[in-house]
Amino acid sequence: MTISHRTYVKRDPEDVYQTLTSADAWNTWFTDETSININEFGTGQIQFVWKDFGVEQTDFKDGGEIIEAIPHKSFIFQWTLVILLQQSAFS
Repeated sequence: MTISHRTYVKRDPEDVYQTLTSADAWNTWFTDETSININEFGTGQIQFVWKDFGVEQTDFKDGGEIIEAIPHKSFIFQWTLVILLQQSAFS
């Protein structure tokens, strides 16, 4: 299954790009410890960490590949949510 999603944000492209490429910004609203590594070719890796996640209060890591990072224009990454795949295997 593939989900492709686009969102219109009423902000300057510079602000949006800075938010999406900043680990601190991700940690403000979505994760506990994100790391983002973008190389000189505009590709790289994004790693998400949640602490005390879910009912069982476990630490959880996930992430994916940064496919394209063009300053102030686009930030495209691919992420497979591993926990959902694991849960569906037990259903």
